Amino acid sequence: MLLFYFFLCSFFTSCQPSETTDQPVILVSIPPYAWLAQEIVGKEARVETIVPEGVDVHTYEPTARSLARYQQADIWFRIGDPFEEKILPVLKEANPDLEVYDLRETVPLLYTEDVCCHGEHNHNHLVDVHTWMSPKLALQQALFLQTILEATYKNRQFAENAFVLQSFLTKLDAKIRALLEHAPSRAFLTSHPSFAYFCEEYGLRQISLERKGKEPLAKGMQASAEAAESAVGAVALIEPQFSPKSAKIVAKSLDIP
Repeated sequence: MLLFYFFLCSFFTSCQPSETTDQPVILVSIPPYAWLAQEIVGKEARVETIVPEGVDVHTYEPTARSLARYQQADIWFRIGDPFEEKILPVLKEANPDLEVYDLRETVPLLYTEDVCCHGEHNHNHLVDVHTWMSPKLALQQALFLQTILEATYKNRQFAENAFVLQSFLTKLDAKIRALLEHAPSRAFLTSHPSFAYFCEEYGLRQISLERKGKEPLAKGMQASAEAAESAVGAVALIEPQFSPKSAKIVAKSLDIP
């Protein structure tokens, strides 16, 4: 990591931004927050995302060239994922005035014993960072974004955009509740345990195949299969960033979609 750090610092000091603009640059860690931030800022700012869409955040390694795009950012909204710790000193070295805000501080957090893809330790547990999976929590974080942005850019207005986003997320929440009201099962099988906040919000249960960030062994697959089999009407959900192999095997063996 030390070598990575010095390499990026030297790259930053030797490269000048390719373009300058009066439009503020807002930095977020992952695509879901790029969408939230862009909905708030509209055309008033440009939003940059560290991890590209469709990429596994837990294995992503940014290049020096990709990080160089972020040195113009005024604000970084982070989520507490471990990968951010590598990037923070590099960005601060290139831009000491960069303001950093942690979106975890705006919502109640869930904790897990899974060591993969989560934030800091808390009483031998880890913070689950997938907070955006709850529309209500996503809205709380979006309104926090609005507050910070309005305080930073006093000559720009974001209230109208925030109102439209609030209306959308409120309707989305109501639609999800209506769709799930008569669901035949409250459980689902997933290859990656990223749905805890969604489950907490809507009274569901995720049966994860992944164990501590790794593909399950035969014993683990068997346990998950038995849990899914007991959940009548269960379905299997896969995500493009993560291997679907185990989920497809279990789903096929149980004949679930």
